[in-house]
Amino acid sequence: MEAEKKAILKQRIVPLNIDGMDQSGLTEKAKELHKVIYRLEGEKYDLEKRFKTQQLDVSEHAHKSMTCLNLSMGTLKMTDMKMADHQNAQA
Repeated sequence: MEAEKKAILKQRIVPLNIDGMDQSGLTEKAKELHKVIYRLEGEKYDLEKRFKTQQLDVSEHAHKSMTCLNLSMGTLKMTDMKMADHQNAQA
């Protein structure tokens, strides 16, 4: 597992190659790296938002499934159904 991780990182990590660069070259390299970081942070934000939305969807579907199961088994009380309706109306 560790060897696989190292192989993947070796493919993804590009050497900086900054040896012998002058001030303007280093400045340009820093700008390039900043753009990459900015893009990756944006992608990370989008993925985290999507993940949270999916977590909420899964939770909601699980709750609905349990409610349907309880209804089919006749174990859900009317007060529980009213509470679930009230919670859905607030969402």
